Order: sequence, then structure tokens, then C-alpha cells
Amino acid sequence: MAADILGDGRCARAFPFMLLCLALTGIENIFKSLFIGLERMQYAATSEVCEQLIRIAAVWFLLYQYQGNDYGVIAMLIFAGMVISEVFSAAFLSLLFRNGMVHGGKRTPLERETVHQFFLIALPVSASALLGNVIGSAGSILLPKRLMVAGLSYEQALSALGVLSGMGMPLLLLPIALVSSVCTALLPAVTGAQATGNEKRVQALVGRAISTVGLIAVPATAVLIPLAPRLSILFFGQPLSVPYVTLLGGVAVACYYQMASGSLLNALGLQHWNVLTSVGAELCQVILMYGWCACPSLGIYGYLIAMLLTGVAAFLLNMWILHRNVQFRMQPMRRFGVPIICGATLFFWTRIFSKLFSQVCVADLTALMCTVVGAGILYMLVLRLMGIRLWRYLSNRMERTALPRIHMW
Repeated sequence: MAADILGDGRCARAFPFMLLCLALTGIENIFKSLFIGLERMQYAATSEVCEQLIRIAAVWFLLYQYQGNDYGVIAMLIFAGMVISEVFSAAFLSLLFRNGMVHGGKRTPLERETVHQFFLIALPVSASALLGNVIGSAGSILLPKRLMVAGLSYEQALSALGVLSGMGMPLLLLPIALVSSVCTALLPAVTGAQATGNEKRVQALVGRAISTVGLIAVPATAVLIPLAPRLSILFFGQPLSVPYVTLLGGVAVACYYQMASGSLLNALGLQHWNVLTSVGAELCQVILMYGWCACPSLGIYGYLIAMLLTGVAAFLLNMWILHRNVQFRMQPMRRFGVPIICGATLFFWTRIFSKLFSQVCVADLTALMCTVVGAGILYMLVLRLMGIRLWRYLSNRMERTALPRIHMW
């Protein structure tokens, strides 16, 4: 079956790992959503961070042990490393849930109205996740075929997909755990403010969520972009080009903003709009990828451009829906200008720090660590010059938006 779907019998080596990764991701997302709803965001954040680190370590170890030139085997090993990280997340979260439920005491039955409201919220969100995974899997299946139309061999096409999924995206999405944890910490307060009819508080919280995502995601990605080629060589032994990494960085930032705005729509009871925008973006992405990746002048860059454009379009549409329903102040300079200024400053200075420390330090890992520390200190200084103290800003947001914790354990 893998030969019929993917166009080459050798794809069968990677195909089972792709399906297994998809199934494990679904299980992981169910438990993450459950813990977020129970205000146990630390479990979801811990799982996300460990998953990314295990994915990088597993892929590096498998490729280091193999050290061969068969691109089909390389892609299979990359997907195998992804499966290992997903196994950890699914097992870790399910074990936490099982221990919590076993020691949670007496369970009370749910009222019919509560069950009805639960399904009204859960069904659209679940349908969105399911359709998104199906469309995303279709894109992963079609991508090697379209790259082969552009002139790549089967091994090169499958390797391009594996490098993107197992190397490039994990590196550029390292800040996702912090971004998602900050966003989810604000979401219960948004829902609570809306339930009590406090429109001004809802407007303030929506604006703060978007601003916080920008202050974390854009500078962090700006630091990773110049370091990603060296990190890729250090972890995987394969280089990533600067244009490739730059486009991936733009895709990551668009992903963060789309994730935050979509979560806000869910928190405000507008999940049907989030379903439409997210599924529509996935469909448009596959359509654009199908045409652009077959162009020899674009190749894999066609997929990256499609991801970037659809992510930005989905975020802008989510913002328009939020503004129409909540009427919060856009404040473009505060929401987007400050993060962009910080990101541009860190991008250029990180390149300078990287060159400087690579000449001073003997070990590459030491040079990278010094570069990250230098960029972090500069980030704090830039924010301070703009009148923002990040840790106080985040702690104030958490204190002001904290709700009574739900004790189910």
C-alpha cells in the first residue's frame, strides 16, 4: 500500500513510522488538552520541552549510529526518532493522568447539561484536530511526489521531508513549550471574564496574550535563525542553508501567532471559527504545495512559502474575528512593533556574537552557549530600554489572571 500511495516501494520503510507518529500525536494532544483544562499547564509544558529534546537526541543518535548514504534509510531513521519522542509524551502524560485519577478520590457524575456543553465545545475542536492531521498527512504523502516532479530523485525527495520534519522544525520550534504554557495560563481567565460579562477584562486579556506571544516568540526565533545551521551540524551532522532556516523561522512565528489566536477563539466560545480558519489554512497549504513544489526553481522552498503564507493568513483572519467579537485595541506598535524591533536587534547581534565566540572559544558547544547567554542579556537590556521588565511583566500577568485552581487530584 505504501508503494501505491507514495509512489515508490522503498517508501514502505518510512510509512509505518509516519502512521505511528500520527496516532501517538493524537493521544498526546488529548491528554495535553485535558491537563490544560484542569489548569495543570506545567505537565503539558514539561512534556513539550522533553519531547523536543528527546526528538533531537534520538534523531542524532540514530543517524550517528547509521552513518550511511541511503537517503531512504536516513528519512526512516528521522521518522523513527520522531516516534520515540511521541512515545515519551504519550506515556508520560497518560501515566500522570492515571496516577491522578487513581488517587483522586470519589468521582461525581456529570449533569446532562454539562455533558451537552462539553460536546458542543469538544466536537468542533476534535474535528479540527482530526481534519488538520488528515490534511497534514496528505501533504506529507504528496510532498515527495511533487518534489520528484521537480527533478529530485526518490531518496532526495524523502530526505527533504525527513530533514524538514525531524531536523528543521524541531530546532526552530524549541520555544513552543514556553509560548504555549504562557498562552494556556491566560485562557482560563479569558473564559472566566467572558462568563461573568466583564468585557473590558476580556479585551485586556486578549491583547495581553497577543503581546506576550510576540515578546517571547519573535526574539527567541530571531536568536535561533542564525544559530540553526551550526546547531544542525552539531546535532545531526548535516547543514541547513540560511534561506531555508530563515523561511522556517517565519513559519515558526506565524505558527505561534496562529496557535495563540486560535486558542483565544476557543476560550471565547468561537471554536467553530477556529475550525474554519485552521482547516482552511491546511487545505490552502496543500493546494499551494502541490503546485509550487513541482516547480524546479522552488522545490522544497515552495512548501515553506506555502506554510508561511497560509499561517499568516490564518492568524490575520483570527485577529479580525477576535477584534469583531471582542473589540480590543489593536495597538500595532505594542503588539507587533516592539517584538519585531527586539527580534531584529537580536538577530544581527547574535550573528556578531556567534562569529566572536567561535573565534575565542575552542569548542563549538561552548561558543553556542556563550552566544545564547549574550543574546539573552541583550534581549533584557533592549526590553528595559523600552520600559518593559519581562519577568515582572509575565509575573504580573499571571497574578492578575490567576483563577482558583481546580483540585481533582
